[in-house]
Amino acid sequence: MLATERDRVLAAGLCPRLTDDYVDAEQSTAHSFKHGLSVADIRLKAGPARTGRRAERRRTRYRRMRSGAAIRRRLAEPNEQLAQFA
Repeated sequence: MLATERDRVLAAGLCPRLTDDYVDAEQSTAHSFKHGLSVADIRLKAGPARTGRRAERRRTRYRRMRSGAAIRRRLAEPNEQLAQFA
């Protein structure tokens, strides 16, 4: 996974149910997420699930990033820097 440790911990705190599913999958397969790093460790660092307005805004932003909508919007915008080479 191409993310910083901070990003992984934030994602685990914002999506605790999904993180718990990954922990269960890790335990049932006896394989860790990455060599030397398990999702269970990330879940412990994240602490309790985040609540409140700020957490909900972050959760919404995280879902948008996961869906790729922001990337598709960005690619659909005209790129002035590339236009000069056309």
